[in-house]
Amino acid sequence: MPTLAPDSAEAKAIDASLSQWRQGDLALEERWFIHVGDASQPLTVAASEAAGTGLQALTTEVAGLAVVSQTCDVIRRCVERPYIEIAPLVRVDAKDLVSIQRGYRPALATLPVLLAEACAVDLDRVMTVEKSIVAGWMRTSGCASDRESRAFARALARKCVRFAFPDDFTEFADKLHQRLSDKHERMTRGTPSATYEKFASRRVRLGMRNRPPSSFGLSGMIRAQRPKERTGRTCSPHG
Repeated sequence: MPTLAPDSAEAKAIDASLSQWRQGDLALEERWFIHVGDASQPLTVAASEAAGTGLQALTTEVAGLAVVSQTCDVIRRCVERPYIEIAPLVRVDAKDLVSIQRGYRPALATLPVLLAEACAVDLDRVMTVEKSIVAGWMRTSGCASDRESRAFARALARKCVRFAFPDDFTEFADKLHQRLSDKHERMTRGTPSATYEKFASRRVRLGMRNRPPSSFGLSGMIRAQRPKERTGRTCSPHG
């Protein structure tokens, strides 16, 4: 059977359906995820329970699916860009959910609409689906504002652009982070202090490359404060 023609009614219907989808949108009715595994060398429960040997497409039950492709790719004509990247939703406990919201778990991302169900997007698992499949799904909006869309896009970027710090430094930084986090948790009864939350990012500068660094520097980037709205009566140009 030949592929769909660009001007075919089927292709136009798929394009019309996908024109409503955006990065971060959800398919909560779709509870399946597929990855490739080898039952003879199982690394996951799905692979260990599979029948036979060799490479297999393994289906796992999940809490739903999320679109991780960029919106510009999602809405492109299906005959030109037929694929969409999809990640599964997984359930997490309350403590992990807080860490994910703060950006401490790069392999996971969440959206405000998922908080009530304690779900997160598992960015370690991404499958490719043709747009004709997605066109038949029930769409649930994942982002209610541009701010939420940008936050989700940053979470996706964080997963891919992490710097590979030396193991020794990572071990030290984890202990330092835990110590600071625990201190502020105790001081604020579960809510990070205002000062701690002002840091948009933490940055480190190591010594010379290819040599064991004898020292390093830590710095923090502070979020810019929004100007306060003026209150009171505003005078007109005519007094």
